[in-house]
Amino acid sequence: MDFEDGNGKIGNLIVLAFSFIVVAVVIVAFAATYRPYPPGPTFHLSPPPGPPNSPLNSSKSSRKALVPTLPTLDSICMQTDYVSTCRSSLGSVSNGKNLTVKEYLEVAINEAIQDVNEVKELSKQLAASTRTLSDRQALNDCDELLSLGLYELKAAFGVVSNNSELYKQSADVKNWLSAVLAYQEACRDGFKDKKIELTVDNALQNPKQKTSNALAIVDSHLKNPTSPGIISRSLISKDYPLWFSAMNRNLFEGYSNGILQSDAVVAADGSGQFKTIGEALNSYKLNTKGWYVIYVKAGVYNEHVFISRILTNVYMYGDGIDRTIISGSKHTMDGLPAYRTATVAVLGDGFVCKSMTIQNSATSDKETVALRVQADKAAIFKCKIEGSERSLYALAHRQFYRECIITGMKDIIYGDSTIIIQKSSIIVRKSGIPRKFKLVTAQGRTERTETTGFVLHDCTIVQEEEESGKTPTYLGRPGGRYARTIILQSYIGNGIDPEGWIIGFSSREKEIMFFAEFENHGPGADRKRAKLEGYQVITSKSEAVKFTPIHFIQGDLWLPQTGVPFGANLL
Repeated sequence: MDFEDGNGKIGNLIVLAFSFIVVAVVIVAFAATYRPYPPGPTFHLSPPPGPPNSPLNSSKSSRKALVPTLPTLDSICMQTDYVSTCRSSLGSVSNGKNLTVKEYLEVAINEAIQDVNEVKELSKQLAASTRTLSDRQALNDCDELLSLGLYELKAAFGVVSNNSELYKQSADVKNWLSAVLAYQEACRDGFKDKKIELTVDNALQNPKQKTSNALAIVDSHLKNPTSPGIISRSLISKDYPLWFSAMNRNLFEGYSNGILQSDAVVAADGSGQFKTIGEALNSYKLNTKGWYVIYVKAGVYNEHVFISRILTNVYMYGDGIDRTIISGSKHTMDGLPAYRTATVAVLGDGFVCKSMTIQNSATSDKETVALRVQADKAAIFKCKIEGSERSLYALAHRQFYRECIITGMKDIIYGDSTIIIQKSSIIVRKSGIPRKFKLVTAQGRTERTETTGFVLHDCTIVQEEEESGKTPTYLGRPGGRYARTIILQSYIGNGIDPEGWIIGFSSREKEIMFFAEFENHGPGADRKRAKLEGYQVITSKSEAVKFTPIHFIQGDLWLPQTGVPFGANLL
């Protein structure tokens, strides 16, 4: 054996043995110092590994900070407006344990569902025992409104329970919960017997507070996509939101050429398939794929049209304003609640109406609703809406009006919907009887976190020429303590009082209302009213843009498919 070869092999063995010893020492040292991360909530989608310099690959202490922790009951409830109600309703379920935001929200919505069911049962009992026809009708309306609210609550609960990426549908959940609050508030309307009104009002307090709390949880905890169980919003192919069903996609894709094939033709003279719109609606098939298109020929149709919740995607068009006319004459002097006076009432989502007049021809000084809309994603184009008080009852949900004429005398646009009226004329009619004042809007938002409000953009607001200067007209009043009305880049004519708005509540309530104007012009666009509490002039386009269709009603996701044009931005 060569001596040098032997020494080389022995040396290599010594080096190798020493290396194993060093590795073993390092492993033992690492095991002695390593501590696993504290247990946290499970991500629905694991975050991908970051690049070499990413915080995801940084030291233990910084990585610990990125692991989301479960919210406490207090951290959830302190974001609501009814903290004690929140603690009592959610605390009894959590039993001292911290839950995920999703779990807290499920409990909050389920609590509201239970309370609404109790009020529904109460309204039925009261209706069975009351002798007054008008109060019985108001209680029946209340029962109907609460049923609609239950439908919205259950839809919200279904999304919360079954969706691991809840943030993607937060706008819809907030819209549904806001509608529930609008229905609960409308339930209080129309009672003659003050005792019944007080009983119903007291019974509604719990469901209203719990619905408001659920909405507050969505509003405060779904803004941050890093909250436990929350993934940031995204769209699927063709920019459809995830809540679109296959039917919705087929429906909208079928309208790409702007031509609609009528499913029903209505003609008062008998030249169509039907003589009344009601008959055409009765032929609606529930498994209809796409629009159900009703063409209403020129003529006067003396009927009251009701489009129920299950009649979705109804597209109704006529031969033009003052050519196709739907006319009714119900009013509250008949003993009916305002809810029941509508000439046309729309509950089915996805409603589109074009080129016709809808009027309530009653001459009463009381509520005479022409059009009541509580359908989500409703679009009204080139229509005239005529009444005297509450001509347009925009009760709930997201709505868009374009190139319309809306006339009336008091609370012309009324309700608690999320609505944009664009490039339209609001005409304050002359009155047959003396009035102290007239009002264009009465927005009914009652809770801070509601997504609702009225926006008039690029509109014309004027009085009839004969009436100018006789009776002061105001742009609006609060219909709820958090009322929100914004008038953007519109012409405001003569006869609009320099004060602009009637804001008659306490100083505290004035602080939480939001009446605003931006770049309006015309003789009625008076800057003096900027001194009013509860009113402000918007000076920043970045603030004003929040009230455009894309941001306020998510219009970019549904308006293009209706064929109704819309201005996505400010002028």
